[in-house]
Amino acid sequence: MEENVQKEEGISLLELVHLLFSKIKLLILVVLISGIAGGMFAIWRTVDIDYYGTKVEFYVNPEKPTQSQMGGGNLGGGLGGSLNGGITAGGSQYGVYGAYGRHVMDNMIKLLSSESFAERLMLLDNGLPAKGVWATEADDERAGEPLLLDDKIDVAVGLLEKTKQAQSVAVSANDSLAVALEAEAKALTALNKAWKKAGYTGSFDEEEFIPEEVPALDEAYEVYKQAVAKTENATAIAAEAEAAVHAATEISDAAKETALDAWRQTSKYSANLARIMSATNYSYLEDSADIEDANNLARSFIYVHVSVLNDQEFASSLLQVLKREVPRYVEENMAIPDGYSGTNCQRITRTDNIHLTNGGYTTSQAIKYGVLFAAAALVVACVIIIIVDRSDKRLRDYEIITRNFNIPVLGVVPTIEEMEMASAAKKNSHAKANKEAKK
Repeated sequence: MEENVQKEEGISLLELVHLLFSKIKLLILVVLISGIAGGMFAIWRTVDIDYYGTKVEFYVNPEKPTQSQMGGGNLGGGLGGSLNGGITAGGSQYGVYGAYGRHVMDNMIKLLSSESFAERLMLLDNGLPAKGVWATEADDERAGEPLLLDDKIDVAVGLLEKTKQAQSVAVSANDSLAVALEAEAKALTALNKAWKKAGYTGSFDEEEFIPEEVPALDEAYEVYKQAVAKTENATAIAAEAEAAVHAATEISDAAKETALDAWRQTSKYSANLARIMSATNYSYLEDSADIEDANNLARSFIYVHVSVLNDQEFASSLLQVLKREVPRYVEENMAIPDGYSGTNCQRITRTDNIHLTNGGYTTSQAIKYGVLFAAAALVVACVIIIIVDRSDKRLRDYEIITRNFNIPVLGVVPTIEEMEMASAAKKNSHAKANKEAKK
């Protein structure tokens, strides 16, 4: 008899189905509540998560040298040899495709993804950070008071302005020197003409010149000497101007580096450097590109992806800086293949305005978490129902008593639910019999 009871403790798949079906209302309620809870949880987590960004494309290609760089365009020994100026015909994939190889582009992407370029994106055109944003106390002191970063920036800006003024003076001095050299050349030409008219041969020779012999020659010589004197004076002034530029540049560069060093010590610097690096991504392959096929192709494009969390204004300002700085940085740092004079980088996208990139994100996450929570709750509820049912050792079926104990059951008190079901079944059978009788 104990063996029979132990056998009855087992449960078949069909019995599990019947058991769970009998609790279907409870399971549906659990699924609904869990699904709603999961959706609400997802909404709570994602309601304030908005990503603003865009994709910008830049076309990159090596620049061919000009005719002057190629030695006047002389082809020399023909197409089978090398062009005058160092271009080897058919020497590499650069000459074939007019683009860059994978390793060159890999290096460029690493440079664009570096902290150095991220720092450059935070600087103004003068190479200094904006005032008022990064102000903090620096380590050194001036007159016993802490020297603020804004003060260092002011100093550097002032010295940079002086350097620009010195450069402007140097440009003017060089222009004056060019004018003086041109005047000297014209005076020398006029002197040579007067020299020949006076009966001399060849060019003017100061050792053979006899003053006051020919008035026209004397006059031309005086004009020439004045031109030479002006040239010497202009040369001295230009040299002084260049020296002033060199000295001003050294001083301004030192002040600029001092301001940058203080800036790099601030907590805001580190935070914003990390923010910019996380908000930008650089690639030379499109998202749908097959890597194996792409390895065999030359590359002519750089793709810049911008994605900023919950700050559309910052994303827009970052985009404007990227549009300006990426071409400059690529042209300054891209490796130049043999036979080419430089690199050309230009933006080719025009519909690259900042926009919301994760529209519908909250809804999709709410559905996702709602389904996950509902599924997990359903599994847990089913397990609990089965465990509770199997832990109940009461004999709830008179057939089990008869089979296990081998004794008859004298009577069974039906439940109200069974009586209702029996009454409903009896009514249905009567109604069906009446319909058939009427027919």
